[in-house]
Amino acid sequence: MKGLIFDWNKLYGGARPRRISLPTYPFAGERCWFSGVEAGAGSSTTGPAESIYDLTTEKVIITKDWQQKTIKGENAQQAGAVVVLGTVKTMKLAAALFEEIEAIKVVRVIHEGTLSSEEISTDFYSVPAGEYLHQQIKDKLNSQKLLGVIDVTPYDEVYEQSIAVESGKITFLQKLIEHDRNEGYKLLQVTHQLCPFQLVRTTMQGARLAGLYRMLGAEYKQIQAMTMDSDCSFEEYEKLAKQIQREFWNRNTENLTECCYRNGERYEPHLTISQTNDDIQKSLHILEQYEKHDVILITGGSRGIGASIARHVVSQGVKNIVLLGREDLPEPSEWKKILVNKEKPELEEKLKGMQSLIDQGVRVHYYNTSLMDQKGINAMVHKIHQYLGPITGVFHCAGLTSKNPAFFKKPLSDIEAVCEPKIKGLVTLHKALEKEPLNFFILFSSLSSIAPTLSAGQSDYAMANAYMDYYALHQTGEGKSYFKSIQWPAWGETGLAAGGARAPAYIRTGIISHTTADGLAFLDIIKRTPNIVSLPCVMAPGEFKCEQLLKTELISVKKEPGFRLQQTSRLKPKELSIQARADLRTSVVQWLQKVIGAELKLRIEQLDEDKPFDEYGVDSIILAQLTQTMQEMVSNTITPSLFLEYRTISTLADYFMSNYQEDLRKNIGLETDSVRDNYLKENNIPINNEPSQSVNPELRDNGKAVWVSQAVANNQPVQTLKDIAVVGISCRFPGAPTKEAYWSLLTEGTTAIKPLSEKRWSSKDNRVYYGGWVDDFDLFDPKFFNINENDASIMDPQARIILEESLKAIYDAGYEYKQLSGQKIGVFIGGRSQPNMNVNAILQAPNPILGIGQNYLAANISRFFNFKGPSLVLDTACSSGITGLLFAADSLREKRIDMALTGAVNILLSPYAHHMFAARNILSKNGEFHIFDKRSGGEVIGEGVGVVLLKRLGDAIKDGNHIYGVIKAISVNNDGRTLGPGSPDINAQKQVMQEALLLCGKQPEDIGYIEVNGGGSPVIDAIEIKALSETYHLTRQALTSCFIGSVKPNIGHLLLASGLAGFIRCVLSVYHKKIPPFLSAFDPFNYYDFSASRIHFNRETIDWKIGSGKKRIAAQNSFPDGGTNCHVLIEEFAPDGSYQQQYLPKTAPDMVKKRFTLSPLSFSESFPAYAVAEVPAENAETSMDKYKENFKKQPDWEIKQQEHVLLKNIWGEYHEKNI
Repeated sequence: MKGLIFDWNKLYGGARPRRISLPTYPFAGERCWFSGVEAGAGSSTTGPAESIYDLTTEKVIITKDWQQKTIKGENAQQAGAVVVLGTVKTMKLAAALFEEIEAIKVVRVIHEGTLSSEEISTDFYSVPAGEYLHQQIKDKLNSQKLLGVIDVTPYDEVYEQSIAVESGKITFLQKLIEHDRNEGYKLLQVTHQLCPFQLVRTTMQGARLAGLYRMLGAEYKQIQAMTMDSDCSFEEYEKLAKQIQREFWNRNTENLTECCYRNGERYEPHLTISQTNDDIQKSLHILEQYEKHDVILITGGSRGIGASIARHVVSQGVKNIVLLGREDLPEPSEWKKILVNKEKPELEEKLKGMQSLIDQGVRVHYYNTSLMDQKGINAMVHKIHQYLGPITGVFHCAGLTSKNPAFFKKPLSDIEAVCEPKIKGLVTLHKALEKEPLNFFILFSSLSSIAPTLSAGQSDYAMANAYMDYYALHQTGEGKSYFKSIQWPAWGETGLAAGGARAPAYIRTGIISHTTADGLAFLDIIKRTPNIVSLPCVMAPGEFKCEQLLKTELISVKKEPGFRLQQTSRLKPKELSIQARADLRTSVVQWLQKVIGAELKLRIEQLDEDKPFDEYGVDSIILAQLTQTMQEMVSNTITPSLFLEYRTISTLADYFMSNYQEDLRKNIGLETDSVRDNYLKENNIPINNEPSQSVNPELRDNGKAVWVSQAVANNQPVQTLKDIAVVGISCRFPGAPTKEAYWSLLTEGTTAIKPLSEKRWSSKDNRVYYGGWVDDFDLFDPKFFNINENDASIMDPQARIILEESLKAIYDAGYEYKQLSGQKIGVFIGGRSQPNMNVNAILQAPNPILGIGQNYLAANISRFFNFKGPSLVLDTACSSGITGLLFAADSLREKRIDMALTGAVNILLSPYAHHMFAARNILSKNGEFHIFDKRSGGEVIGEGVGVVLLKRLGDAIKDGNHIYGVIKAISVNNDGRTLGPGSPDINAQKQVMQEALLLCGKQPEDIGYIEVNGGGSPVIDAIEIKALSETYHLTRQALTSCFIGSVKPNIGHLLLASGLAGFIRCVLSVYHKKIPPFLSAFDPFNYYDFSASRIHFNRETIDWKIGSGKKRIAAQNSFPDGGTNCHVLIEEFAPDGSYQQQYLPKTAPDMVKKRFTLSPLSFSESFPAYAVAEVPAENAETSMDKYKENFKKQPDWEIKQQEHVLLKNIWGEYHEKNI
């Protein structure tokens, strides 16, 4: 189509109409009426409380600049006392202040240190210390006049590295203002290179409290409070002291709240318009565009401004959104019910918003990880990397306001809650994102951070937002040019300040609350400007004065006559008669008297509606505590600063009558029906006419995050797991006393299976016992482990050896054993206790329970290392170690513990296991262990112990641990009912493998090596290979090769330690990037066609090669008797640039071991270890007499009586008769 040029002026006569802003957002569904305008009237007169503006508005962006301004004349010096707050380092500066003025008494307060008797030592982070400090200073002053407080702590750069709230200092200031504000003193904070003027780089020295010092003079008119920034180094303390003194005596401040000194010259701030209305109008057509790979993180993004921004950036092309909120969302399966029932409007709004994004094809992740949790935030970022990619932009919108307006009445808990997301939370988030390819990191600050009058009643909010402004400036100077901070005025339709623009203090600024559309337009423009800190605003021409915003008092500007409007509620108010209005006002006055009287402990008749509040002995700011009570009566937000403007009950009543008439008519009781319902009825509009929405339920993380996306592909996980890192390994297996020896044995392709040494037990019929044997397991150093030697002698040898290997695993992780004392570390041991049968030895031991208690396989470890996590012994036969891994991983993922020590142990103390396997006809007769082989003839059993130390992967990366590998998934199930106790279930085996793959989203072809269970029986092995083949598509030769093997031909079947032996082999394999040879299947059996599969049996150690962008992943089966099947997936750790190793493996301490004689009963071929000893009565009685005599001497006699029940099970009637 064609256009043409047309002169629109021809349509008009004299005056051409001007462009105006609409009174509200066009699609907000609000109704506005012109008020107080009669036909032909040129103006309307309204009370001071009415929110009225000219229809013509302008949009501008303002920035702060500095202009040189010297102090005019000499200010008279007074006699009195000055309190100087500082640290040990800054005391040299404090000592130089007023040292030549005899009329000034300087009281120096030092954080954690005293230099002389004249100084006070305190703790600026302790609330009790802050309370006591006020009294200490009162005692020091001794009725002298307090001239002021000077805070020079910002000049201690070490002190200022902290981001903690200075609770002690704040408490002191609260007490000072509460009790002494009428003294008219001055509060002066001295910061060091905090302001960017004439500086290339800034510091953060003083940033935590600068916003507070700047606003206190606006909240409490009797005092002057300000900050002074200087570029003087601390070495120039004498020069700096003169600057401080000059500023302290300066009374010609014109409500000034800050100044700075550069090269000896003094400067004051002023605001300038960096983007005019015309500039902004020209920029509106520039569209912001995002790349499809961009990942945008929005804190506070589930509602309010954050939700609006999420919708906005999606409209600009963003396809990956991460929302960080405070609340936990319900299960997605419950969304539909919530939306239909409409019982939770706030939650419903969030869910609708997220579903709307999903419906547009956006991948949305929601987390409620605390910004205070560095580990949690790091883990969140890691998870975002996994599923969405690197984060490219951040909108930090999170924030809170407190309910207690008056500064000196704010609980420290409220102040900390307000500061957390904007101070510590900001630093935590930035630390986690420093390595991200960020295009922008936009901080949502507030106008309160720069405008003292608008921060009155919100002191904590002002100081927190000011910190963000300084943080953006500082980080930009450090090269992080993606930072910007926006000092937002009120968003009229949403956000913390919604409705706040109706407050009188706000009205006087000439700033109009902007619509959401205006705010989003400002946001796009500010992203493109070079300004680091910006103040966008919609202003009323003729009423807005830039310089007013920096003052502690606002001067009203005369309004010109014109066409005016008042924005009210969404519904048109009913007109009141003169009498009805008078009646309503009377009710409002009585309501205010009742509420205020309750706060002041006064009767209603004692309150004069025209008497200023301060005449009752309190500041009007105290009445701001009533905000919450009054808020219940009106629909719009009441800002705390309201009580600074209206200082009598009468003026407050007029304000409420002018602004909240409809709410008051309804809530005070003059109107019975809902105004809204009446309006809807009058206009024939259904009251509940909003259609319900259905939401497709999605998936829920078992952690804090909820993964919401459009569709789930077949390879997506059922739950998004937190990966577990293996950071320490120790083992003692046949032929391999260390993990290094174990890896050498495997890679060299040797076997440690051999006949039993005669030292173990003798054979009556010269039977040869083949097995995998561990040497010297009877050696132990009880002194090192703080165990009584007699107790050590009765301990199960398995308990001793696993205690030693636990120590080695901890050192292998780079820790020392005392280093972990008292930490929440869980102990999960797979094992089966073998109680000592030597009654005499047990009776002579101080702690006989150590000889018979199965739980002490784990409890000994927890006791020695002082671990505070759970301590469990598990027995699921040869899968015990893997089952322990599951318990450990789940506990870590649920954050019940911080680390886990998981192990398994089996020592053959008698030939019983050999006899049992032989009786079941599953024991190898020739000492050879074959799997998938025609020569398969049973198992060769063995012994050993293995221990691994586990951490959450995110924590291990952050802490710089040495990471051997990553556990991606562990699945456990049971065969249920089968043909017999040892009969496997192929379906259960397939299910446990499929579940593990599903849990971590891996495809069968991703797995490059499988450690099989290997039963040494043709039937058992045929079932396993069939289950493997169907699960892992092993007959699809087009897929990548899959190597299969087992450690059992190398070391035998280690019974309860077998599963962990295979697991450690897999971890070492992904760690070394090599696959050791498989010592079996040289002559494959006929139950499976290996030649028609993608299975490979390597006969020598090979390099484990993978495709580009892939990782090495091993899988492991453990299918024991009893049917508790386990399948675990282990992935190599591929560090990125953010990982820096801090911990290196250490060698465990040397020990002085002695050999402990093992009970002959344990080694008798005819007496299995599990049997009850038949102790002759004579010997038993003698032993019991000695035991009773020693036993009753113990101080914990009553406690030890509980052990008798356990002892009775071993000693039978002799125990019961004698104890």
